[in-house]
Amino acid sequence: VAVTEILGHLVKGEPMTTIPNKIEDGIYFGMPAAVYHAAPHAGSGGIKQLYSSPPDYWFDSPMNPLREPEEESFALQFGAALHDRILYGEEYFKKHYQPIPGGTKSGEVSADELKTWLAEQGCKPAKSKADNERMVKEQFGVTLVAEKQFEKIMVSAQMITKNPNLASAFIGGFPEVSIFWHEDGVPCKCRLDYMKMAATVDLKSFRSKERIRTLDETILQDLFNYRYDMQMAHYTAGREAARALFDGGKVFVVD
Repeated sequence: VAVTEILGHLVKGEPMTTIPNKIEDGIYFGMPAAVYHAAPHAGSGGIKQLYSSPPDYWFDSPMNPLREPEEESFALQFGAALHDRILYGEEYFKKHYQPIPGGTKSGEVSADELKTWLAEQGCKPAKSKADNERMVKEQFGVTLVAEKQFEKIMVSAQMITKNPNLASAFIGGFPEVSIFWHEDGVPCKCRLDYMKMAATVDLKSFRSKERIRTLDETILQDLFNYRYDMQMAHYTAGREAARALFDGGKVFVVD
């Protein structure tokens, strides 16, 4: 199937500014991450957690009425920024992320630095760091990143784009494609980092500084520890389901 044929099948969808009550089975381009993650369908992360600890799966599930929202960790924030740089390109990244001087020892933008930046923009900072981060994103459309972390992300991207074996990995396809389907009556979902016509590219980052191992050993350790084989199997099932969804015209682009 050619890229032009995929584009010809796209159906204009309604903007997803709120979490919909029901998501129709289909292939979605441009679905906001918050909408995808809020859907109670079985994703690879949930399946792995259900396999290892059913109680933890339930406690963290969107179906749990007593579930408390968790603040996004710095590691997840860094991973999201790295994904945006590599999947959407340098221009998109620089438009949505702004470097600022400073940063904590761990690399985060500190609460005081956030307040100072907001005050310099003529805003009255909130008390909590989370509220200030939200204010920056909603009012200015950017996420603030400590300069060192910004440069680390840019260098990480160049390690892919300038590597002859990896340069084409994120070219000629579609970023962050969400697939929803039913399998044996179970609602399922997966979100492919980068979907090509004949391949799925999944971007992983890892930290090896504290591990006295070779690079190959570190990667193999993560493959086993995080059960990426289970994720691959789930993504393969999603791509198989996508064939019938595509033939049935269930392909949507979200504003």
